[in-house]
Amino acid sequence: MRGILAAGAVLTATASVLGATGPASAAAPTRAPFSDTYSDTIDCGTFNDDFVDYYDGTVTTWYDAAGNPTREVYHLTHLSDDVNSVTGRTIHEHGAFTEIIDYVKGTDSTSGRLEIATVPGSGVVVQDAGHIVLDADGEVVLDSLNHRQSIPDDDTRYCQALG
Repeated sequence: MRGILAAGAVLTATASVLGATGPASAAAPTRAPFSDTYSDTIDCGTFNDDFVDYYDGTVTTWYDAAGNPTREVYHLTHLSDDVNSVTGRTIHEHGAFTEIIDYVKGTDSTSGRLEIATVPGSGVVVQDAGHIVLDADGEVVLDSLNHRQSIPDDDTRYCQALG
């Protein structure tokens, strides 16, 4: 899954720094706007999928008594443009989801409509909706996402949709 769990890299780094955390603080959590853009290229063999993902929403952070973050909850919307580098064919993805990073447990849990793209005449060409949990190493420990069954759950689905 590309870019969707963008904060997952933060989980691994922060979890190793935190180790065991102390008791929870009575301090109120902080809430802030969140916005991020992620772009990359997927090699599709005869063309590239040049994509840009846009994330907007809020992040709420809870802290332990020492002021270290113990949990972050992101409420996000997702938009994406994927472009075939040769033909210019473009698909637009959208989604809305909640991501919970628990630094104490070392988990990154995401639920909702992560990404959905429909193409006139073809219907749904990319779909991830449901719930997924990663451990501190980024390994999937639970995957109940409803992936579009006719397209594999890897980058080839974007290539197929743009081909």
